[in-house]
Amino acid sequence: MAGRFKQYFINTKSLVYAIVIHVAVIVLLFVSFDWGPTSFKTSAATPQVEPVKAKMITEADVKKQMERLKAKDQEKKQQELKAKKRLADLLKKQKQEKKRLADLKKKKQQEEKKAKALALKRKQEEQRLAKVKQEKQRKQREAEKRKAEKKRREELAQKKQQERQARLEAERKAQLKAQLEAEAEARRVAQAINAARSRYIPIIQQKVDRNWTRPSGLKGLNAGVRVRLTPNGEVISAKVVRSSGNPVFDRSVENAVLKASPLPIPRERGVNEKFRDIQFNFDPDENLISLR
Repeated sequence: MAGRFKQYFINTKSLVYAIVIHVAVIVLLFVSFDWGPTSFKTSAATPQVEPVKAKMITEADVKKQMERLKAKDQEKKQQELKAKKRLADLLKKQKQEKKRLADLKKKKQQEEKKAKALALKRKQEEQRLAKVKQEKQRKQREAEKRKAEKKRREELAQKKQQERQARLEAERKAQLKAQLEAEAEARRVAQAINAARSRYIPIIQQKVDRNWTRPSGLKGLNAGVRVRLTPNGEVISAKVVRSSGNPVFDRSVENAVLKASPLPIPRERGVNEKFRDIQFNFDPDENLISLR
């Protein structure tokens, strides 16, 4: 584009120089043209008068002079026509050059406008692509964030599940251990109770029997009495729950238990509780005692 503009400038400059030279030549021709006997000199000097010399002028001389003037006038007209033609050609070329320059300027403006439109379109496309890229990056960041959040929730849920399973397993083991310990304790207590029965029931029977006074004339009677004790064996209450049918006999049994307080019972945990609520099947002949 720059080379074309430079060439265009050089051609225009040459054309202007040619026009100026032709105009100068035409002006010189007009100025130097001899307008005949009636032409005026612009000089300020006083015209010199030459002495008049008499000469015989013939008709041939006049005719010759007229032809010379006519030829000179024709030459002048031809020169004027040539000058006008050159001027017209120059004006035509100038007009053509002006039109060419205008067309070139218009074409240049159109190209510049087209270039600006193309640059604007390119800029808009770049902005659109930048926005698309930004939106894509934003969506990618959001997707990565959602993915990370999902992974975090899954890991948290997995951790909670593992903790729950571990807690349930620990609880199961604790329950199993407690169950085993309870069963072991129950077996130990049962064994201890059985051992305590063998040891303490005969002693209780003997102590109650020592404190019982048999009512006179009463034989073949028995009664069931419920006895409640403190942890130390102190008798809280003694009440006949199965009567012998004889009130005197029943009262004698209750009084015998109350007098025998405190009763000897084991102090061992788990065994002591079994001896704090006992029931006597009081039979003078059998002397049986059962534990509830």
